[in-house]
Amino acid sequence: MGLLPNDEDARLAEVWRAHFGTPMPIYGVPAIARRILIEHGADVSPRDAPAPANSRAKIPN
Repeated sequence: MGLLPNDEDARLAEVWRAHFGTPMPIYGVPAIARRILIEHGADVSPRDAPAPANSRAKIPN
């Protein structure tokens, strides 16, 4: 029986496939997958992450 990916692995696998066009070759070590993606210019920030404090995003009044 193979390992089932956790939420972080599943999210990184989506980013991996979108960036490289192939299935992610490793599961269970998200730190390594994240590092490889970052080194190749992929955006691995969480989709629902808040904007950085120094962001120039407009804040509604």
